[in-house]
Amino acid sequence: PLVRLYNSLLVWDIAKAPMVTRLTEKVLNPLLGKSLVVYAHKPIAAQSSLPATATGARSLGAPRPGSPGTDAGASRADEEPAHA
Repeated sequence: PLVRLYNSLLVWDIAKAPMVTRLTEKVLNPLLGKSLVVYAHKPIAAQSSLPATATGARSLGAPRPGSPGTDAGASRADEEPAHA
């Protein structure tokens, strides 16, 4: 019932464009506007000073060492190569 009444009010306003709604819209638009924009950001979680392996935490999506699809024998860029 209430939705139908609101719908008929909107249809009447669009079809007839009466002076009362045009004037009200002209006066209230600078004050209220028609839309709301909210800018937000997701805060970064506090990081521990301990290494991730010590706390048991892992980065999401990072494979565990030795799991399928990883090369356990590959050297990392921050390690010195082994000399034979």
